Amino acid sequence: MGKRIIRKAIIPAAGYGLRLFPVTKAVPKELLPVAGKPMIQYAWEEALACGLKEIGIIIHPEKEAIKKFFLPDERLERLVKKKGQEEIYREILSMPRRAKITFIYQSERRGLGHALLSARDFIADEPFALLNPDNIYLGRKPCLSLLLEAWAELKASVILLGKIKKEETEKVAVAEVKPKEQEGLYLIKDVEEKPGPQKAKSRFGVWGRAVLEPEIMAYLERTRPDRNQEIQLTDALRQWTRERILYGLLCPYRRLDAGDWLGFFQANLILIRKKMSVL
Repeated sequence: MGKRIIRKAIIPAAGYGLRLFPVTKAVPKELLPVAGKPMIQYAWEEALACGLKEIGIIIHPEKEAIKKFFLPDERLERLVKKKGQEEIYREILSMPRRAKITFIYQSERRGLGHALLSARDFIADEPFALLNPDNIYLGRKPCLSLLLEAWAELKASVILLGKIKKEETEKVAVAEVKPKEQEGLYLIKDVEEKPGPQKAKSRFGVWGRAVLEPEIMAYLERTRPDRNQEIQLTDALRQWTRERILYGLLCPYRRLDAGDWLGFFQANLILIRKKMSVL
């Protein structure tokens, strides 16, 4: 049997984007610009920088604009080339040619877990990387590469963790952890979706990157919908921790959450300043 490697990445982009309403009533959240490029492009480029060349993007039928963004546009290519805008021309050409992109449709918006179940055929019994396009990380190398390195050593599912404030426990999943000998590495004992300050068992939030074994699909299939009739990946991971090993890696980088208006404007400000400093 050959050496197992991670070849595939999944970027979920089917949600309503209600935290950025009302703009997202007409424009997919993932296409909103952060320092001049759509936020989904940061996740896509991060996957490419880690050597992942098969990328599945989960969209809803109402978000065809995301598909249009990534697909070739010969009319635009001819126009830009005719105008002599070489830099833009090279970028347009590179977008669809740097990876094999598969668009996966989630017909009903029923949570991240349901979205992953929609990608069952794409995953095809292989471990895969998961990248939330809301989250952008500032570090010396791609944040996902840290998880891939940990997975290569541990051969077990790994999720990204971050230290969070008490009030943030209402916004993200929270993990109960046990430190391992390796600095920054934890054994996940339990994980709960947005428990809030009164119920949270730690200040370790589950952030927007993971490397998961394909068996997570079986756990998602038996996960009951929550009160909003959504299937949550967090609930499937909670079952996983009771039967299998799940690790958490503490993120050493700064995380920008562009998924709400405050975070969106902060991410733009920080990345524009960063871009200006190197000009």
